[in-house]
Amino acid sequence: MFWIGFAGLLWAYAIWNNYLDVLPRHPDTAAGNVYPLNIHGVIVYQTEEQRRHRETVQDCSMAIGFTSFFLIVLYKNHIERHR
Repeated sequence: MFWIGFAGLLWAYAIWNNYLDVLPRHPDTAAGNVYPLNIHGVIVYQTEEQRRHRETVQDCSMAIGFTSFFLIVLYKNHIERHR
């Protein structure tokens, strides 16, 4: 499960890099690119759908990663207590 979370974070990183290459540097109200995103000091403008997609991937990946880390810690504590 940890690796799924890690893979999701890599996917989120790939989305950020893609957005850096393809999204406009200035707001484009006609296309809906009005939501700013700061990527290492470079501001790009994304649509609401792009923002929602990126945040969903990022948030779910972090939740899976933290949950798996927490379960690993619980499992190791359980094993050590029953030795």
